[in-house]
Amino acid sequence: GTEDFYLINGSGSSFRFGDENDWHNEKINIVRGGYLDVSRMTSMDYMFYGIYKTTALDLSDWNISNVTSMKNMFNSCSSLRSLNLSNWSANPNMTSADTELMFGGCVALKTINMTGCNDFTYNLIVNALSEVLEVDLVSQVTIIR
Repeated sequence: GTEDFYLINGSGSSFRFGDENDWHNEKINIVRGGYLDVSRMTSMDYMFYGIYKTTALDLSDWNISNVTSMKNMFNSCSSLRSLNLSNWSANPNMTSADTELMFGGCVALKTINMTGCNDFTYNLIVNALSEVLEVDLVSQVTIIR
């Protein structure tokens, strides 16, 4: 129902899902299935920072066209194993500097679904994975396209 729908304005640092906000697996379904309209967001910095218990996030079909920064977006999501970014289309103005530490500390990450993503978005994510120092995510993560 519409009571479950959230329009997210502003930036990720002002709207955070971290475990310090008591955000755990049983609540993560709010993120899925169009409950969140993120189309007006310009920054997703720190949005999921420190969700250390959640193992899967489905962010497929998110409209991220206005987002120009994803720094630390999934940083310290140490239990995150699978991430669905299907149909993401990143803002063409984004550079590798805008995804700094996006996956820092994501030591358990194994799968990213990027079905329907363009080459620009794919390359942006692969580059962000390659910058992680804690573990070789490029080798560890299978990207589905």
